This record gives sequence, structure tokens and C-alpha cells, in this order.
Amino acid sequence: MERCPGCRARLGEEALCPRCGCDLSLPLRAERQVRRHLEAAIAALAAGDAGSAACYARAAQTLRDDELNRRISAWLDKLAATSQSAAPRVPMP
Repeated sequence: MERCPGCRARLGEEALCPRCGCDLSLPLRAERQVRRHLEAAIAALAAGDAGSAACYARAAQTLRDDELNRRISAWLDKLAATSQSAAPRVPMP
């Protein structure tokens, strides 16, 4: 977060806005969580688990619904669906 959503002042690393004193600890925590979800999605994708990657991307999108997160989530959903349909099916006894 570069600017305070309340007064648009430039922000540093502090959780309080230097201009209006707004407590930004919850939105900053949500931003960190979005980053963690996206990192986990990348790690899952690198491990070949597109389904888990798609779940992590959807969790990130739930916290921050922006264009980039929507596109990542949609792409991973398609990839997961493709990889599931391409996976060999185990016959039921």
C-alpha cells in the first residue's frame, strides 16, 4: 500500500498514516496474506499441483479482487481443469 486510503498521504512502513493517523494494520495484513497466497500458488504450480495453485489464487483474489488476481485465478482454474481432464482415470472396482 503506497497511499493512505483515507487521505491519500504517502505511506512508509508504519501501520499508522502520518497525516491522518488512520490505523492501516488490517489492510496491510491483508496485503501480506495476498502475497503469501500468491507465493504458495507459484510453489504449488512449480510442484505440478495446478489444483492447489488455483485454490491459493482464488484465496488471494478473495482478499484483493483486482484485475491481476482475477486473471491469475482464471488462468490457474483453466490449467487445473485441463490437467484434471488429462490425468489418467483410475477404474473403480
